[in-house]
Amino acid sequence: MKTNIEQQIESTLNSLEAIQRAEISPFFKTRMKGMLTQIQPEPVFFSFKYTIAIAAIALILTANTFLLYQQFNQNTSAEKQVQSNSELSEIYHLNSTPVLDYDNQ
Repeated sequence: MKTNIEQQIESTLNSLEAIQRAEISPFFKTRMKGMLTQIQPEPVFFSFKYTIAIAAIALILTANTFLLYQQFNQNTSAEKQVQSNSELSEIYHLNSTPVLDYDNQ
């Protein structure tokens, strides 16, 4: 005795025997070859214009970084100059009050 599931499987397999195979059109292979030959190969990872754009961006970023570095060095050297000037003025007592005080007269 076969179970119900086995009977359904056999009936399905028997129904597949009646199905005909799909036939390929005689011109299918030539059309497929023509379509495959028309497909362009993918371009190189970076084309020339993208390479130039990336190089320009890198150049601009490098110049900006250099200018920021120079600006930072100028600010720190100016701060050092002010500090050394204030130290010198304290050493030589240049911060004293003027002898003639015109505002209080």
